[in-house]
Amino acid sequence: MHYIEIVNTEVGLYDRSLANISSVNLATFIGATTGARVGDPQVEWDPQGGRWLYASLEVYSGDDKLAFGWSKGGDAPGLTLANTDWCNFHIDTTTNLHDYPKLGHDANFILIGANIAAGGTTFTSASIWAIPKPAAGDTSCTAPMASEFGSQASPLEHLPPDGPNFVQTPVPGNTADNATTGYIASIDLGYIGVWHVSPTRVGGCGAAPCLVGDGEIQITPWNPPSAGTEFTVPQPGGNPSVDALDGRLTQAVQRSDPTAAGAEALWTQHTTQDVSGRTVLTWYELIPPLCSGMVCGASAKRQEGVIANPNLSVFNGAVSPTSHGDAAVIQYNTSSATSFIDSRVQSRDAADPLSTMSGELVLRSSTVADTDGSCQTPFGPPCRWGDYAGASPDPTSCSLVWGSTMLAGDIASTRLPTWVTQNFAVGEGKVRSAVSTRQYTLAGSDGATWLDMDAGQLQVASAPCTDSRALITANADLFTSSSGVNQDIAIFVDIDGVAGIVPLAWKESGGSNGTFSPNAAYAQAEFPMPAGHVYTVRLKWKASHSTSGTIFAGAGPLVGSADSPSRLTLELFPTAPAIASTTSQPKNTGSDGVTWIPIPGISSVSLAPAVDSRVVLGGNADLFTDAAGYNQDIGITLNGALIAWKESGGFNGTFSPNAAFVQTTANLAAGQTYVAQLVWKTNRRAASNASIYAGAGPLPGTTTSFSPTSLTAILLPASPNPHEALSTQQHQLTSSDGSTWLDLGVQAVVSPTLSVNAIVSANVDLWTANAGFNQDIGVFVTDNGGPAQLLVWKESGGFGGTFSPNAAFAETVYTMVVGHTYVYSLKWKTNHSAAGSGATIYAGAGPIAAVFSPTRLLIDLVP
Repeated sequence: MHYIEIVNTEVGLYDRSLANISSVNLATFIGATTGARVGDPQVEWDPQGGRWLYASLEVYSGDDKLAFGWSKGGDAPGLTLANTDWCNFHIDTTTNLHDYPKLGHDANFILIGANIAAGGTTFTSASIWAIPKPAAGDTSCTAPMASEFGSQASPLEHLPPDGPNFVQTPVPGNTADNATTGYIASIDLGYIGVWHVSPTRVGGCGAAPCLVGDGEIQITPWNPPSAGTEFTVPQPGGNPSVDALDGRLTQAVQRSDPTAAGAEALWTQHTTQDVSGRTVLTWYELIPPLCSGMVCGASAKRQEGVIANPNLSVFNGAVSPTSHGDAAVIQYNTSSATSFIDSRVQSRDAADPLSTMSGELVLRSSTVADTDGSCQTPFGPPCRWGDYAGASPDPTSCSLVWGSTMLAGDIASTRLPTWVTQNFAVGEGKVRSAVSTRQYTLAGSDGATWLDMDAGQLQVASAPCTDSRALITANADLFTSSSGVNQDIAIFVDIDGVAGIVPLAWKESGGSNGTFSPNAAYAQAEFPMPAGHVYTVRLKWKASHSTSGTIFAGAGPLVGSADSPSRLTLELFPTAPAIASTTSQPKNTGSDGVTWIPIPGISSVSLAPAVDSRVVLGGNADLFTDAAGYNQDIGITLNGALIAWKESGGFNGTFSPNAAFVQTTANLAAGQTYVAQLVWKTNRRAASNASIYAGAGPLPGTTTSFSPTSLTAILLPASPNPHEALSTQQHQLTSSDGSTWLDLGVQAVVSPTLSVNAIVSANVDLWTANAGFNQDIGVFVTDNGGPAQLLVWKESGGFGGTFSPNAAFAETVYTMVVGHTYVYSLKWKTNHSAAGSGATIYAGAGPIAAVFSPTRLLIDLVP
């Protein structure tokens, strides 16, 4: 399948990787009259007809035309932009310029909406053209008989209750399914009128085809710009503002929505202005079939959402559903007096609340202000902008939307255009994450009932359009105010509104002899998500037993800042990550402190990639001891060789689990077999009757359901991703002032080739030599050399537990922009001032054979 882009001067043909195959001049492509000016082009894929369709203006010496056509052979692998592969036609509109043509189609017609300007200057009426589509397989280029609705003598008008206002800028839908009827929309100040073209006679229509008015769908009223003006958007450096149009609709895509009982839905949008004076983007999902007898009830507007930013103007958008119909992607530009124009996207799926988009991603940023010839007198200011944006569903993928937008280019000029285009393919989102920087408390837990930590903020939802597997993670700093009360955290999944009653995974954070001593707990679960359902993931917690005391989530706060974040993250995969797990309680008695042995009940994970690959391995276990002074070491081996390990402290804390996580990566060669294994031991020789355990619990009402111990393997294509940095030294920090973050010496530089979300994590064994000093670990990033930004931090408890490592894990999700260089680093400090005390905290347990447990920073780019 190809992607085609058309601008005012050129047509580009691309493959699915957006590599350019060929380009041709637009006038040549449409077969324009020599010397004609061409512009306002549109191109669409018609899945019913199996052809590419296009439309364009063509102006020559007062003789105006509408050019249109289609590809003869559909989207054959050998498709070219040569005239021999296309049928080209021209409708002569004489001196009536059909300005701002908008292309759409349905089962029967190519549809073009336009504004008629008599003599090229004075608006007289909107016009809708209906052009019969060629029969399947027809390559004859026989000229079709086009029908026009709307003229100066008989202008198109809105219907009651909005009529008789003139229709302006009618926009036909790009019909992306097999619907017989395609809808056309035009906006007024409080309504969107909808029409369709019938291939048969209807009502008082004299002869087919007939334009049928469906009705006026009421929307939130909006205020237009002052007469004779358009909305404008500022640029930095005192440069001229850019044009954001006058509130008209600019494009529409139609697709049935399974969450609207399968009804045909029309998605469209326009730029308006909020009370602050900044432009915003308002988008709609309309259900025209719910209009009857030219009356549209409230249900005909299914969704109305606004994309706004308190610091930026939002404009020049395009919205499209996916080919599944229940999800959508919206793209837009932003700008301000201090930031160049950029291109951004957001998305939604069926699990999201109506009228919301989320997951903003910056696709690309301009490097200069727009200063092209249209900015200058007599053409401007403002600079011409705001009418070049498109979005269409991928017919071969249920989650992708393709599109094009515009940006300012790399070379400023006072006369020549500086804008460039950006093509993209964006999914509805593989990663969904919820985070809170509040500190939560739970008092008087009965030890049996799982309660939402924050039902409003700490949940994520997803409705995948294909059968998927989800990797779900929870990360929180847990601690207690009452010694002996452990803190349990769990992941639950609701399906189609039916609450999950059994946790997918849970972990326990020890409170024995350690009050106000946080544990950076991490829990991980894999869950199948067949298509056709809405899944809601919740973070819940409880105490390990009935108590009158209080447990907490979220350490801190930092000075002048918030508490450590609690986060819930869901990542979708097309196939299941390899996983081995057990809900028994393995036991290791009398370990010699040297020999790594497999954890009982956890099978090995075999990996045999057909192509060179990279694997991310993670081991997750609640570790504890029944004999004080024996720390618990957990490791991962690959083909028998230890490649990562972490240590869980047992000093002064028996039966006090630590939700440990160990993570590592490895490169795998094609055709080879690799065996990963989760192993363990004590940190030193244990007494013959001393044991360490994996698995807290059991759950109330059971005798065998302990917290899961698991090994997960995620196979990725061979590449530098995930990016990582690690140290196997033992780092120490003495007399920290408790507020200044200092470099740990672990740093990674990443320059993404695409704008992506990154799952960023830190994994480190933290401990103290002096009781009472907790250890804070933070992940920082700089963007293009800017100031360091704290992304995530966690606290590892040191109260009453010296030389007792905590296998701390901190995770966050961060958006990265193509063309930027990011430097990630680990920094640390104590939780309060140790200045002058000589108190020391450490990173890295061990050593084993002169090597300490790895301190690791991982940046996993998720396209």
